Amino acid sequence: MSVTAAKRFFSHPQAPLADAKVVVVPLPYDGTASYVRGTRKAPAAIVKASDQLEYYEEELGWEPTVELELHSLQPLWCAEGSAPEQYLDTVALALADIPAGAVTVGVGGEHSVTPVLAADRMKTPGTVVVIDAHPDLRDSYDNTKMSHACASRRLYEQGHSLIQIGLGLTSAGEAAFVRDNPRIAQYFAAELEEAGAFDRLCEKISKLTGEVYLSVDCDGICTSVMPGVGTPVPGGLSWHRLTRLTKALLTNTAITLTGMDVVELRPIKCNPLSEFTAAKLIQKCISYYFHGRRK
Repeated sequence: MSVTAAKRFFSHPQAPLADAKVVVVPLPYDGTASYVRGTRKAPAAIVKASDQLEYYEEELGWEPTVELELHSLQPLWCAEGSAPEQYLDTVALALADIPAGAVTVGVGGEHSVTPVLAADRMKTPGTVVVIDAHPDLRDSYDNTKMSHACASRRLYEQGHSLIQIGLGLTSAGEAAFVRDNPRIAQYFAAELEEAGAFDRLCEKISKLTGEVYLSVDCDGICTSVMPGVGTPVPGGLSWHRLTRLTKALLTNTAITLTGMDVVELRPIKCNPLSEFTAAKLIQKCISYYFHGRRK
């Protein structure tokens, strides 16, 4: 179902779903939040903030949300009292109508939505790049396997290789799981401050091949530009490191971006910086990936 222009990301012209290069999926859900709730309010806040930014993406010099065919789905709300599994089934059903070649942009909402988004776009094992302060590799949390704290574990079980970037902490159980599973590469934020470490990571990211899904949990971003998150951790990627990293990934023509999401933002009253940062990041990611692929 279409949404009105006022509710679209950057108020983009609404292309028919069948023709869309990019499909924006608002996911206002925080049903498994374990600390500060409010991420369900993020999609509307990010869309609202996007209207205050310029259409022109200054780094590559074009207007991606004007020049590309975009389609926005209606926000996928959760029925009050429904279990996480019920909500994620609703999301999967909505995704089924999206053309196979389109890039989905999930706008959360909490991180529990990521495995469903990735499963819909990647039918065979690929690479999932996750920017996050937490590993999210628990098998279960708060009596559900669909918790935001289990998102990367579910992605791993889909057969994907994981590259986790910007970590600030981990649990003993998650650390042991990583040691036993070589398909997971981790880069802690503190380690990336060592001389040459971030350069080497960008070089590695720029040489990936095949299908890639990108998930950005906002608590993996420095709180100087992303203060509004539900489970904050000191550190995280600075804005310029974040854009440099995503540019290295998405301008690489050897990858196929199947989808991406920006999740775990919790709007702060009277301080819209977080949603402005998220909106600008989404614009830049679309720009980086599609600029060199335009016909």
